Amino acid sequence: MSGSLELTSKKITVEILINGTLEDDEIEVKVSSDNEKTKSKTIEFVQSSEKVKANSTIDDAGTVDDYDTFVDILFRVEIWQTGKKLNEFPIILRKNTIGRDDAEKIANLRLPTENRKISREHAEINLTENGEVWVTALHKNPTVVSGQSIRNGEKAKLDADGEIQIYDFVLKIR
Repeated sequence: MSGSLELTSKKITVEILINGTLEDDEIEVKVSSDNEKTKSKTIEFVQSSEKVKANSTIDDAGTVDDYDTFVDILFRVEIWQTGKKLNEFPIILRKNTIGRDDAEKIANLRLPTENRKISREHAEINLTENGEVWVTALHKNPTVVSGQSIRNGEKAKLDADGEIQIYDFVLKIR
């Protein structure tokens, strides 16, 4: 990302983020340093992992073995706002976060809003081994799952036709 510039910074921070809006073979990388503001760049995806397992290895290309990601699409999430479908994302990870889209780009599924009542990491969707979808609230402000309001740390099972509501956004699992 630095191109032909010589790096003279004492501290460099690199974040590799999962972004549902990118193509299947791309990831987003954010780089910031103590003397430069944050820059973001999309690069080709090799393989991802939230955590490195104890028995995993890193090959010569620097790729970490990933035991948590499926090649196939597990399900799709539709994002609706005030009755209008905004977007649809294929989900390949068992655990995904939902949150407000901002410069930090923390959540996997980002809601395009300035509403600061919606946290950057507001809720989490988990797909269990037996195919159940559970939603965990990650913030004290409400998340509604299949009609049931949950708050920070609480979990709720998403019914087959259930929806996740965060203020004026509705997420539908397909």
